[in-house]
Amino acid sequence: QEFKNNSGRISYNTRKNLMNKAFNHTADYDSMIATTMDEQSGILSWRAAYSKGKELRYGENPHQKGYLYKQQGVKSSLYDLQKLHGKEISFNNMVDIQAAIDSVKKLGKHACAVVKHTNPCGLAQAEEQAKALEAAWAGDPISAFGSIVAFNSKLQRQTVEFFHLDGKKSEKKFVEVVIAPAFTDEALEYLQLHKNLRIVKYDPADAISKYDMKFLHGALLKQDVDDKLYEKLVWVTKRKSQLDEELVKFGLIGMCQIKSNSIAIVRRDSHGSLQLLGMGAGQPNRVVSTRLAIQKCKENLAREHNGENLEAYFKEQFSKCILVSDAFFPFPDSIEEAHQVGIEIIVQPGGSIRDKKVIKCCDELEVGMLFTGIRHFRH
Repeated sequence: QEFKNNSGRISYNTRKNLMNKAFNHTADYDSMIATTMDEQSGILSWRAAYSKGKELRYGENPHQKGYLYKQQGVKSSLYDLQKLHGKEISFNNMVDIQAAIDSVKKLGKHACAVVKHTNPCGLAQAEEQAKALEAAWAGDPISAFGSIVAFNSKLQRQTVEFFHLDGKKSEKKFVEVVIAPAFTDEALEYLQLHKNLRIVKYDPADAISKYDMKFLHGALLKQDVDDKLYEKLVWVTKRKSQLDEELVKFGLIGMCQIKSNSIAIVRRDSHGSLQLLGMGAGQPNRVVSTRLAIQKCKENLAREHNGENLEAYFKEQFSKCILVSDAFFPFPDSIEEAHQVGIEIIVQPGGSIRDKKVIKCCDELEVGMLFTGIRHFRH
């Protein structure tokens, strides 16, 4: 059309745009040839192109500039998420959205993750979506303030009414982002009552990557994604309880999303939902993570208990929990802390030179321990 309108000529802007496309195309082609030649010569090299950059509101903090780019040549990209409503998505929102969808993408039935600073402070899987949200939120209702909430199934109006967006100000639950693979019209209409709430349509099942990469100063770290939950589930103690394998898998999936050193304590709640009852994250000392997880469990149990004799309720509920660790226990101290509150089953990868000492402690305390054979550090 431009040729017809300009006597067979094209404008400077058109020529410039075509030039950009041509050089980008040949650069990608040359890159593909170069990496293939390197591979055939036994040379490790990595080239990736990112385009369609857009400036974000700011970076991790207001004094930093932030940008989002899309990797070329990939089938699925978080860049392509659909914001259906709300304020502009920020740098931190994007990081937490990734963490939230990673937390639910491997779970079945109806799953919900409540994420704060990349850690799932709440995580649940249930037969009913509304129950999943209730159980996830109950995992840490204080930290849930200003959180990112993700679902792995089409979001329903009955579920989102939990946020009380049409209620009194004191009843409303404040979240930054709600993510789901789809929304009913009724659910979307209800969520839009909050004018700033970011409503994001993205299917967690699409967030499948082959590699995990981290940029360092003038360097790039690349590794396979951590997608193997366990190599085995083997009792290593004298005590061998009846195993709730579904709960163990849920605990492992949740623990994998928590920053190391990580401890996850999981249970089936009164509705039969799988729930992250408490977690300890990001501590350089594993026993501190264990204590933090236990303390969070106690806070949640105290909140839900209506009767008398709270200590007896603690013992009863902890006996139904499973404690999952991302790495081995170098000392028996975490086992002793768990036993003291009534936890009877512990899951860990094993692999410490002190495994025998830890197992001996479990046997003396009549605690059951399972080895998985797979460590799950997350930095």
